Amino acid sequence: MKRPSFQFYPADWRKDLSLSACSLGAQGLWIKLICIAHESDEYGILSINKKPMTVQQIARSVGESPVIIAEFIKELEDAAVFSRNEKGAIFSRRMIQDERLRNIRAEAGKLGGNPDLLNQKDNQKGNQKDNQKGNQKGEQKPTPSSSSSSSSSSSSLTSSSNTLEPNKILPPPTPPAGGLPAAPKKDAAPPETNFQAACKKTWAAYNDAYFDRYGIEPVRNAQINSQVKNFVKRLGHEEAPHVAGFYVRSNSSFYVQRLHTFGNLVTDAEKVRTEWATGRSMTVTRARQIDKTQANSSVVEEALALMGGNYAKTT
Repeated sequence: MKRPSFQFYPADWRKDLSLSACSLGAQGLWIKLICIAHESDEYGILSINKKPMTVQQIARSVGESPVIIAEFIKELEDAAVFSRNEKGAIFSRRMIQDERLRNIRAEAGKLGGNPDLLNQKDNQKGNQKDNQKGNQKGEQKPTPSSSSSSSSSSSSLTSSSNTLEPNKILPPPTPPAGGLPAAPKKDAAPPETNFQAACKKTWAAYNDAYFDRYGIEPVRNAQINSQVKNFVKRLGHEEAPHVAGFYVRSNSSFYVQRLHTFGNLVTDAEKVRTEWATGRSMTVTRARQIDKTQANSSVVEEALALMGGNYAKTT
């Protein structure tokens, strides 16, 4: 049975640099294609009878001309908004990832959940049964005979006043002043701090976006953990997770060539944060254009200044 809905993350949609670089028409087409992929027999893939949907079929599905649809699809593909499988069918990387995780959790649920927890329950049940059997079948010590008890009693009696008489009941010990000492408390696990929670969210956002782009999870070690903490301290608890996910989705050639390592994110933390907040990336080409524009502006200002000075001399 097909699910009537799917998860949608508005913040990820608005902050996706690749998608925001496309025209409004291309963005509108993409959300319609996502809906079609949700209803496809191959979840997340634009296919009919396991064959890739053609431009004509997509155009008929959304009610637009094939020429316009072809232009929008090329625009989306150039921005790496979607991917294609070995058959050439368009698919959403995020939908494929979510479906894979959903199936894994469903299979685990059919098996009864976490096997480690199930083994613990089985062991507890087995121990309870063994304890019950031991209590029912426990051996009672035989009562000693009258001769043996009398002999042991007579041997325990001495002339010393410190020797206790047989079968004498001892009085309870006197509690110390101030009452009985309190039982020692077990050390409870310290509560998770806001900083620790922010670090977990930041790594989860980076990990999900990395898997979405490359199909594998990134390496994590002690050095990476230290970098995550440094990154969160610099950008704050709220913005760090969003910027981390945005960074992996960036198509900057510098980051793509280095496979979006976390070290580059830490190095350019403030730069990437500005790009995330403004929705505009700063590439080498754009920097040169700005520099050239500034240079031209300076020349014009200098020319105007010279003209103004010459005009003053003539008057």
